[in-house]
Amino acid sequence: MANRLSQAEWRRFFTVTAVIISPVVIIFVALEIIAWRYGETWPMSRVATWQNEAPDREWRGGDGQSYLTYKVSRVRLRRPEILVLGASRANGFEETQFKPYSFYNAGLTSWTFGHYRRFLELTTNTDYVPRILIVNVDFWMFGFGFEKYWKKRFYETPTTHIADIKIVLDEIIRRPIIIWQNLVNTKQFKGLYAVLSASGFRTDGSLMFGKLKLSPDRLSSDGTSVGVAPVELSDSFDPYQVRAFEHFMAAAKSRGIAVIGIQLPYYDKILDALETTARNGSWREFRSKERAQYFADQGLIFFDFADIPSLRNTPERFVDSIHPDRVAVSKLVKRIAKDPRVQQLLPRLTSENE
Repeated sequence: MANRLSQAEWRRFFTVTAVIISPVVIIFVALEIIAWRYGETWPMSRVATWQNEAPDREWRGGDGQSYLTYKVSRVRLRRPEILVLGASRANGFEETQFKPYSFYNAGLTSWTFGHYRRFLELTTNTDYVPRILIVNVDFWMFGFGFEKYWKKRFYETPTTHIADIKIVLDEIIRRPIIIWQNLVNTKQFKGLYAVLSASGFRTDGSLMFGKLKLSPDRLSSDGTSVGVAPVELSDSFDPYQVRAFEHFMAAAKSRGIAVIGIQLPYYDKILDALETTARNGSWREFRSKERAQYFADQGLIFFDFADIPSLRNTPERFVDSIHPDRVAVSKLVKRIAKDPRVQQLLPRLTSENE
């Protein structure tokens, strides 16, 4: 009788436990399914392959820390002839501008010359190196203390599964109906940000900006200004950053990669402030004839488009005061294509894009 009672008690215990735990298990399984449907928990190798299967597919995760591992996976898969590398100012370069050459935009992954060199280490090997590397080369990259803002943003280690799940859970708690409604977008889009906004990194790595509000004073209060990162000021070049630049150039040269460096345009409020501020030493040094010759001696094919008269006071061609839009960037690519230094490297670029 005692044994029968003991068995009954055990059955009762397991039944009660199952009743208590079942809702938790159901919720956890549902959360895993939603996160998987959104692609937020996918490994980047799977994302890279999925995106190759259709030209309209876009990805952008919700954590903001997976861009590097995602784009490294895409570069390894696509093996482009032309590779763009840099911060958000690189977003406007896209594949159509460089036809007929294969292309990938790895922007929004690298902020410093050390990042550039490390990206090459992660993506090149005996079987693949890009022919051309196009990089952001902005004056502030040579300033003292520049790396303190950006060094830690080079996220080589992917986020954990638990961290990805938490991002999705937080969003479900915040707006559950929106999460449910946007499940229909998961065929074309993956990653929490891309699914919810219907916008992400395209198959060529470029990122489309949203529709601009063309109010006359839009750029006067866009949150950008001289002295605020990334438009940081310095009295002169930092020798440490100069060495980092030279190490990066040496790494590219050792791999047989031609490097094109571009300082893209700024809107006039940035240019005016740079010319009048007291601490503009690095800005002036960057644009000097001596530094132009230095860049050439290092093997950099450099284009300084910081001040383009036709663009500097044309607000419709800027996303904000330091980010020219894709139309402006496309016009500059056409100018680059006509340069004799570039024609030697990419002879078909001019004729294909007239």
